Amino acid sequence: SDPAGNNLLGIGNPFNSPPVVSNTIFYAREIKQGQSFDLVDNFDAGTNSAVWLSILGGQTDQICGSVDGNALRMNQLGTRRARTQQFDVSNGGTISFDLKISDEATAGCEAAEPGENVVLEYSIGGSYINIATYLESDYPDFTSIAEAIPVDALGPNTIFQLRQISNSGLDFDVWAVDNFEITGMMGNECES
Repeated sequence: SDPAGNNLLGIGNPFNSPPVVSNTIFYAREIKQGQSFDLVDNFDAGTNSAVWLSILGGQTDQICGSVDGNALRMNQLGTRRARTQQFDVSNGGTISFDLKISDEATAGCEAAEPGENVVLEYSIGGSYINIATYLESDYPDFTSIAEAIPVDALGPNTIFQLRQISNSGLDFDVWAVDNFEITGMMGNECES
């Protein structure tokens, strides 16, 4: 229950566990078909495990800037991607975030070159399909982005990921994301 004693969703909810926003628990009360949800990670207190399944090639800090507090900076060797948990987005929704693909020549925030773009993708149980490609030259500063969840991505177990197409190694071709948010309408009734 929440601090007011309201009955809350527990294990088995569409978020896998009560979502955490920064250091505050996001309470989802009796979410039923047609009700909205809002999952957020501002990265100020690290990463929100209610939102992310896995993050490869990055960490939270301010080395490459942020909108406020920390951002998720992607600068490590190898694959750089942030993959969400599965979410029920059967009735649609929006993915929004602030993106920066560095054009700087500073340590830990080195500029990306042509072709070292970032993509937003989804999967409904197989391969990942592109929603949008963000060109490295178009995001030198944090820029707010909002993408509608495509019709083909609608379903009860959709995963989203932000991924860099290629990079030249540790601390090269750096990008960062801040204020990641998925909003939507639940598709199936949940037990309370």
